Amino acid sequence: PVDIWRTDVGWTEKVKDLAGRGFTLASVLEFYERLFDGEVMPSFQPALSTTNDVVRQAVVPMSRTDAGGSALATVWNEGRPMLAQRMVTHNWSNKFSDLVAAVVSDGLGLCGSYYSNVAIGLADPGGVDAL
Repeated sequence: PVDIWRTDVGWTEKVKDLAGRGFTLASVLEFYERLFDGEVMPSFQPALSTTNDVVRQAVVPMSRTDAGGSALATVWNEGRPMLAQRMVTHNWSNKFSDLVAAVVSDGLGLCGSYYSNVAIGLADPGGVDAL
């Protein structure tokens, strides 16, 4: 077998790049508040907007650069790598608010039934402030 870690510099650099796309809970919650305000996505509705909707209508426009584009985490971190503490995966067709509720619940160390409380809080602008 070929050891890709030693032979493929491009692979290694991409892994380092992805690992450096961490972000803070504060960044996620600030972004979510901007969605509620209609600042970055006027059509945002927490009960209906999917991850795909938010990425296409808010994340991509916010992360465009003169060179094409960047990861939103890179924009939030002003180009400085931040080592991710968790790997987050998602489904494009799920509600974005559910994805954020899962990330926030985990980040706050909440488990089990607390997820639903976070999800309920994210349905209301005042709930975001409470988190």
